[in-house]
Amino acid sequence: MLRSLFLLALMGLAVEAQLPVPPVQRGFVLKGSRASAVTVEVFYDLLCPDSMTNWPVIHKVLESSTFTGSQLGIVMNVFPLPYHHHATFVATGFRAFMDRASQLQTECISAVFAKQQDFKTKAVELGETELGEKIGKFFATECGLDVSNAFKNATTHQMYREQVVMDWKYAASRTVSGTPIFIVNGVMDNAVGDFVSSEQWESYVHRLLSGEPQFTDTS
Repeated sequence: MLRSLFLLALMGLAVEAQLPVPPVQRGFVLKGSRASAVTVEVFYDLLCPDSMTNWPVIHKVLESSTFTGSQLGIVMNVFPLPYHHHATFVATGFRAFMDRASQLQTECISAVFAKQQDFKTKAVELGETELGEKIGKFFATECGLDVSNAFKNATTHQMYREQVVMDWKYAASRTVSGTPIFIVNGVMDNAVGDFVSSEQWESYVHRLLSGEPQFTDTS
C-alpha cells in the first residue's frame, strides 16, 4: 500500500508541482550528442517487457561503427510506468548509479533488463527499506560498482527521487504515455520501434542523412 501511495504521489507531484528548470537536459546520452545530425530519443521503462525486447536492437546500433557521433545521437530517457511494480524504485537506483559510474551505462541497462523478472516477482513483498537495499546491491554488484551503504540507501534519497520526477515530467511534456517510445529529430516516430535489426535502423538513418522525406517502412 505504501509503495502504491508513493507512485500516486510521484505522479501527482509530476503533474501539479512546479519543479525548477533542470540545469542539464534530461536523459542519458548513449551515442553522439543531442546536436548530432540525426538525434533519437528513446523512452524506456526498465521494468517494461516491450522495452526489454527492443533494447538488443538499439544496443547493436550503439555498437555499430556505421555512423559517427556527429551523424547519429541516441539519448535514453527512463520513464517508469505506474502499473509496473517497483519501476520508480529501479529508476531511482539507476539515477544514483549514473552519478557514480556513467561510463558503464550500456552495461548497466543490459544487466537490468536481464534481471528484470527479479524485480517484478521476487521483490513484490519487500518493504521500502529492503527493496532499496536490494536495488542498491544489484546496481553495485551487477554493474561493477563497489557496494556501499550510501549507495544501497540511494533509492530513498530525496535528490534522486526528484531527478526521477523531473525525468517523468519531461517525458509527459513530450506526450509520452507508454514505452518504448521514439522521438527522432523532435518528431515522434514509434514505427521505428518495430525494427528488428540494426540494418533497418541504418537504412532509416541513411535516408534521413541524405535529406529524403522520411516515411518509415518496417517491412
